[in-house]
Amino acid sequence: MLYVFVVLTHIEKNHPQAEKVDFLVERNGQITKHIQAFHAQMPRSLEALNPRLKSLLGELIPGGKDRIPLQAADVLCWHTARLDKTMNDDDVRRCVKFARRAGICQDFTADQMNEMDAAFSRPLR
Repeated sequence: MLYVFVVLTHIEKNHPQAEKVDFLVERNGQITKHIQAFHAQMPRSLEALNPRLKSLLGELIPGGKDRIPLQAADVLCWHTARLDKTMNDDDVRRCVKFARRAGICQDFTADQMNEMDAAFSRPLR
C-alpha cells in the first residue's frame, strides 16, 4: 500500500499529464491471485488517504521475469531482503549501487498509517 501511495503521489505531483499508472507484478500462481485481490481493494484505500490518487490507479499487469522491469524489481527485492543477512562481496557491491541511487522519500504520520489500516480492515463491497 505504501509503495502504491508513494508512486501515485509522486506522479500526481511531478507528472500531472499522466492519466494512469499501471503496476507490473510477477506471475506467480496463488501469490498473483492475492496481489490481484489487494489491487481490487486499492481504490477504497486510496479514497481514504487521498481521493485524487484514486483516478491515477491503473491496471495490475502480471508478467514473467523475462520482462526487464520485473527482473530488475526482483533483484532489488532480493538484495533488500538480505541487508541484515550475510552477503558475499559481489552481493554487497551490487547492493551499494542500488542504495546510492536517487529515490523518493515519503514520511507517513501515525494518522495516515491508521487510515490505511482502517481502509484495509473494512470488508469489500
